[in-house]
Amino acid sequence: LLYQQALKQNVWHPNTHNFYGELLFRQQKFVEAEQIFKDGTLKQPTNEELWLNYGAALASQQKFNPAIMAFRKAYETNPKYTQALRFLANAYQSLGDVKLAQEYERLYLST
Repeated sequence: LLYQQALKQNVWHPNTHNFYGELLFRQQKFVEAEQIFKDGTLKQPTNEELWLNYGAALASQQKFNPAIMAFRKAYETNPKYTQALRFLANAYQSLGDVKLAQEYERLYLST
């Protein structure tokens, strides 16, 4: 309830979306978390953490292709946010694309 109120009052603050989405994610409410993170990316499209969390919520629902797009956006938004490379590797591995999974894993390990 507190996070819902915080979203109404601080709709433009990225931490509000991240904290509330992470709470829902930890409760395995992946659909709800996905929506909170997606809303956050619409309001703060340059926040790499929101993009990564959005992708993680998607991947948790086996939505790997949209998750990959979100992980790429996280990395494009901030190339120093190399954690996105690890998530990309995992998503490609889940899709069975070993070659791309290894490529992103190598990129991650080389940073």
